[in-house]
Amino acid sequence: TNPETWAEESWTEATYNVQTGNNDEYVASIGSGLAPGTYYYATRYRYQQEQYVYGGYTEQGGGFWEANVNVSGVLTVTPAGVTIAEARAAGAGSFFEIKGIVSSPDFGFSVADYFVQDSTAGINITDFDAGGNRDGVVVAPGDSIRIVGETAVFNDQKNIEVIEFEILNSGNPLPDPQVITAAEYNAESDLQGSRVVLQNVTLTDASVADWPTDPVSSGSGVNVTFENEAGETFIVRIARNNTFYSSGSPVPTGPVNITGSLGQFREDTQLFPFFEGDISPAPTQVQIIHNSADPAVASVDVYVDGTLTLEDVPFRGATGFIELPSGTPLEIGGTPTGEPLSSGVTFQNVFFDPGNYYVVASGVLDPSGFQANPSGEDIGF
Repeated sequence: TNPETWAEESWTEATYNVQTGNNDEYVASIGSGLAPGTYYYATRYRYQQEQYVYGGYTEQGGGFWEANVNVSGVLTVTPAGVTIAEARAAGAGSFFEIKGIVSSPDFGFSVADYFVQDSTAGINITDFDAGGNRDGVVVAPGDSIRIVGETAVFNDQKNIEVIEFEILNSGNPLPDPQVITAAEYNAESDLQGSRVVLQNVTLTDASVADWPTDPVSSGSGVNVTFENEAGETFIVRIARNNTFYSSGSPVPTGPVNITGSLGQFREDTQLFPFFEGDISPAPTQVQIIHNSADPAVASVDVYVDGTLTLEDVPFRGATGFIELPSGTPLEIGGTPTGEPLSSGVTFQNVFFDPGNYYVVASGVLDPSGFQANPSGEDIGF
């Protein structure tokens, strides 16, 4: 546009620099603090109180401003590319370019609201121009995305407000969730904005009635509370839009693990589960101790539901803890190392509640090859 039409506050006064031949040179600093984007610049001069005249640019040197002849210069400000952790550490009002994986659906209303994560951290993203369930799906979980934006804080949650974005590719796996403890479940947590898993928690009695067994059709979502064995409580947010659980699901019973993105709303730290399977029964942790003195099983292999799970466990050896499903019937078998499952013993319909267990294997594989126990007790496995 013609610089003669520019607002008065857009002009910066230049200061005298040096005499260059028969000309006076003036300089002005105009780039400091500018947000990323494209800017146009020109010069203007006047003698005493006369009218301003405007200078334009050409590759040949320029002259008085004239459309398509002597035009305004162009200044492009490019934001610095940083990790999400660096963007989170910056104060509000900083401009950056980040890249990451979209780790949630867009669950916003009129304003896009989703999470993005890279290898260093995660952060909430706000877009006032696209998404927010106004014009279809703009971003989707698994998208690799480049975002230029400004850091901000809204209701105590750090976010980036989008200036521009680009989908680089799609269909990427979501970042693996990190286990979060009660001590990390707060507004200052380094895991804010990231996918986490909260382990072995139970829906409180007071929240059972609040659980959305029917689709969430009003408001932006529902808060429910879970607690662990120590009585520490955790708010879980069932967001209304583009969320599996907001479509209605059975009330979770018993201890569960919850996977989701960690967010903040004012004083409440919230965990957002988004996908089918994000709330699942808490598993069982089992350690197996080989305490059978039978020479035929000097070392053993352990099978779970017909699958070789542990190999070559020695006599008096203890395995590490293995994770097994809780509340479901299992078949657990033991055989001499390297032998087929049919050569050992199998226990049917073994049930575990969530928790840690120690299983001690004792007895002998074939009691007929040993003297009977004097007390009459069975010496078999």
